[in-house]
Amino acid sequence: PELLNGPLYSEVKLDLLTPTGEQKTVRLVREIEYWAVPPHPPRPGPVAEVEPGIMYVDLDRVEYEQYETAIPSLESARGMVLDLRGYPRDSRVVLDVISHLTDNPVKIVEIQVPITTYPDQQDPRYDHQSENIEPQAPRWRGKVVFLTDGTALSAAETFMGIIEHYRLAEIVGQPTGGTNGAADYFSIPGGYTLRWTPMKVLKHEGSPLHGVGIQPTVLVSPTIRGIAEGRDEQLERAIALINQ
Repeated sequence: PELLNGPLYSEVKLDLLTPTGEQKTVRLVREIEYWAVPPHPPRPGPVAEVEPGIMYVDLDRVEYEQYETAIPSLESARGMVLDLRGYPRDSRVVLDVISHLTDNPVKIVEIQVPITTYPDQQDPRYDHQSENIEPQAPRWRGKVVFLTDGTALSAAETFMGIIEHYRLAEIVGQPTGGTNGAADYFSIPGGYTLRWTPMKVLKHEGSPLHGVGIQPTVLVSPTIRGIAEGRDEQLERAIALINQ
């Protein structure tokens, strides 16, 4: 994403080495905003059968109506890959998915909102906000793998924290971004904007989330060769885990 970090429509020069060893220089125009579209390898459709009996759902792109249509296929699947590399398009989809992966209620991570009544943040109090996700029949019995990486922030980390703490599925990929909580903004001279969260968000067991993120159970980082070949190595590993 750092390649997009510059004025809109400005030019970036890239010195590249092709898989065959050829050196070349290309110039590209930054035609999208920095945070608009995180780059990622080509993916299947929002809902797809990637192998016989293995369903794939891209939680970053799937519409709720698409998910509802796919529920019978998910119920009967021998395995499913749930892609949360990014930000969930519709949180209702993720909430419903989680409700089918557990036999007991699971807690959404506690968000602590500071209440400051004294100067210099003396003796702050916190408003604790949390709720449960109740199990829902039928319980899906197929093998489940979640994909995630550093583009997963905020709500994505709230959901991935549930998967991590309750061990509801394997997590393949890279650590999430480690940035959760509603964002506040403040503009300063020079055209700069400061962004931070006033909320205190910890993991379920009370350890820090900020700067740490949700950790994968199976670490898979994209390789230069895989990127050059247009492969999604994290998705490939997820499918291999289901086939074991």
